[in-house]
Amino acid sequence: MTQKRWMVVLGTAVSLILLVVMLIKLDWPTFRDAIQRVSWPWLVLAGTVTVGGTLLRALRWTLIAGAPAGQFRFFCHATNLGYLGSAVLPARAGEALRMVSISRTADLPMSQAVTSAVLDRLADLAMLAIAMFIVAATHGTDMLSREVSLGIFTLIGVSLAALLMFLHKGRGY
Repeated sequence: MTQKRWMVVLGTAVSLILLVVMLIKLDWPTFRDAIQRVSWPWLVLAGTVTVGGTLLRALRWTLIAGAPAGQFRFFCHATNLGYLGSAVLPARAGEALRMVSISRTADLPMSQAVTSAVLDRLADLAMLAIAMFIVAATHGTDMLSREVSLGIFTLIGVSLAALLMFLHKGRGY
């Protein structure tokens, strides 16, 4: 067997062992009670929003990278890999994983993968700042001090300016 095959076998074996240990140690009556109390409509809604959000982020990243529509699935895989990596690795290492993944699977130069990922995160920053402003504005002027307003508008302005600058310069990654 090749080294890659051995790594897959070893990884699967470790996963199965950990699954068995978890199932043995699980408090089944408490688990059953928790499952019975789940609000299934809310769970379905949460799952739909999560999947939809992931697909929209992958689509946005595809458009920012200027990749053909046929490569959208690679951006979906890389986005999910980034989420997984950020969940299990320290220091949001999933970001690096998604850049390497998209560079390899979509056959993008690493510079384009990194630049498009940074632009994608700048778009996240702009949306986060806009959401912060909307929340602060809807909860009254007490939350919207001069400093908070200035910080939010600075975030929005810097991130949008950086996005526009990169997009205006074209695809010279």
